[in-house]
Amino acid sequence: MQDQLTSYKTAKLAKEKGFIHKCEYKYASSINLELPVGKATNSLYMPNVREIWDAPTQSLLQKWLRDVHNIHVNPITYKKVYGRYDCVTVSKKDEYLLGGRWVLSFEEALEIGLYNALKTIKI
Repeated sequence: MQDQLTSYKTAKLAKEKGFIHKCEYKYASSINLELPVGKATNSLYMPNVREIWDAPTQSLLQKWLRDVHNIHVNPITYKKVYGRYDCVTVSKKDEYLLGGRWVLSFEEALEIGLYNALKTIKI
């Protein structure tokens, strides 16, 4: 089983919020295109590339938020609505943010929570 990469949008926000970590995969932005590049290699050449940044896994970003910013992102499931996940609870001390919509997978819920958690970081 492989760990899920964060989305392009989440990886970009993580970089803006100070996430600096060597990752196996990268994202890139060129003049008219935003796309995953793939594994970091010496053949990372693309024409018109404006920016390249790390694409962390969800678990790595979750750990960074917990260790560096004391933000805990935990998707939760409700037994009353079997098989669905709440977007997540993002907690920092006693503050909680609720996503407000239902999703069907743990990874989707975690992705939304990671993105929302990053938005709370003041830089």
